[in-house]
Amino acid sequence: MQGVGFTDEVSQQDLQEIMTAAATRCARLAPFTLTLGPARVRPEGVNLPVTPEAPVRQLRMAIREAIAEIWGAERVPELAEGVDAACHHGLQQHRRPYGAHHRAD
Repeated sequence: MQGVGFTDEVSQQDLQEIMTAAATRCARLAPFTLTLGPARVRPEGVNLPVTPEAPVRQLRMAIREAIAEIWGAERVPELAEGVDAACHHGLQQHRRPYGAHHRAD
């Protein structure tokens, strides 16, 4: 979706401030339903395209804006155009059970 940084490079205070700013922005977004799939086998893992893409793009932009609020726009990691990364979900990205209480990046 949107990375923030490596754990040894982001302070707990910065992370908390980014999470608070992101929660404020995300609360303004309307709930949405996504469809995952069909699965695509790639050399790096199994990818699941996400549709519709628009709410995922809006969610990612809200998170990027939260990071920019805390760190400044020049320090937001990853390219804004990285929509392909935001609009598919790779099964290879998770090494533990995934649920609503886990944070995905």
